[in-house]
Amino acid sequence: MRFRPLSSVLRCAAIATLALTASVTHAAPREINAVVARVNDRIITKSELDLMVKGTEMSLRSQYRGEFLDEKLEEAREQVLQDLIDREVILHEFSKLGGQISRDYIDEEVKEVIKRDYDGDREKFFDYLKRVGVTNRKFRELTEKRLIVQAMRGRVTSDVKPPTPFEIQEEYKVLAEQARKNGEVKIRKIFIPREAPGSTEDAQFKLAQEIRKKLVAGEDFSKLAQLYSRDSRAEDGGVWPELPRAALKDEIAEAAFNTPVGKLSDIVTDDTGYHIILVDERKDGAVPPLDLVRTRVTQQVEIRKRAEVYEQWIDNARSKAIIRRY
Repeated sequence: MRFRPLSSVLRCAAIATLALTASVTHAAPREINAVVARVNDRIITKSELDLMVKGTEMSLRSQYRGEFLDEKLEEAREQVLQDLIDREVILHEFSKLGGQISRDYIDEEVKEVIKRDYDGDREKFFDYLKRVGVTNRKFRELTEKRLIVQAMRGRVTSDVKPPTPFEIQEEYKVLAEQARKNGEVKIRKIFIPREAPGSTEDAQFKLAQEIRKKLVAGEDFSKLAQLYSRDSRAEDGGVWPELPRAALKDEIAEAAFNTPVGKLSDIVTDDTGYHIILVDERKDGAVPPLDLVRTRVTQQVEIRKRAEVYEQWIDNARSKAIIRRY
């Protein structure tokens, strides 16, 4: 499994911590102190993992349900644990260099947080720490770790060479393709929900399969939509107005913009059910000229090159560390 670089969850650890609810602090002592991973001589506890994943879990619970939710929660927890492991790997490498973050630097960063996020009101800041059960010492500790991660990332990627004209041109090709896919599309769609009275999830999926077979065999899409579909466009034969990609759910957009015009998509599964899409029309999005987006494209190349160098470095650092998961 390939992991992305340290996520924003850890880069903003000092702030993300404040989203912790009181329920974490009230867990049983044995549960709180359980070790979930060890990196060299550093341990990561279940309470620390719970702390860092809490905000993400709350967000996911508001967006998904059922087995999709379970899958997303598992992915999020695994990613945050990997981020925590990577953080400890970085802290170990930092200590090997004899690095140190001065108290004054931490003080200035805390002041910046108070200024930026609490309107410069220290009392408001400390009241909030107290309300969510995070001590000032813990906040400073997380701030220090975040600064170390930032410093190491900067050090590792400091020698990355500027983008070449060829790299800029190649990146522009990617941007142009993305722009073309951000056009508009007209589709017809049949929706079969995962859950229905007197039916099971397996039965609903089999129904979607049977409907698609009928469509492939030449049966009328509008009639089947009126008979089987369970969304707001069913009475209209499943016909949807022309829509921009941004107006569609990711799963629907992927199918609508990658299925050839006049063809049926495979069955598209999301957290609500099963979709069968027929693409009627599609218009490419406008592609901006390179001169208009050169700065943006150059920045994207720089970010990608830095990410590649960093990923090579963290992969090497991981390989030298003693990492155990429990």
